[in-house]
Amino acid sequence: MILYFIIAVILGISAGIITGLIPGLHINLVAMIVLSTSVFLLQYFSPLVLAAFIISMSITHTFLDFVPSCYLGAPDGEDNALSVLPAHRLLLEGRGYEAVRLTAIGSLGGLIAILILTPILLFSVATFYSAIE
Repeated sequence: MILYFIIAVILGISAGIITGLIPGLHINLVAMIVLSTSVFLLQYFSPLVLAAFIISMSITHTFLDFVPSCYLGAPDGEDNALSVLPAHRLLLEGRGYEAVRLTAIGSLGGLIAILILTPILLFSVATFYSAIE
């Protein structure tokens, strides 16, 4: 069973690299293909394996999505449109590598922050939900 998770994470990372570096190919397309073929895939794999694939693909896509936006000036969506302008300015100054490096550091910081805050949020949501209910 653990072998299926390892293979799913490796395939998810590979798919995330492809979707992150190719403009126009979005993670939602690959996730929708996986979900639309889930009737067939669930005969052979656990739903947790498919979730591990999609989660690892989304995390990898988040880290690599900014590279084509910076170097090609073609943002993947509306959410990246405003972030392309400073990166493109740095690229025109010959500091495109620095823009991509800073973005990767910011993505890593966000990932670490959400990992730290998740337990706190889980307990606080349970507390606030009972008060709101």
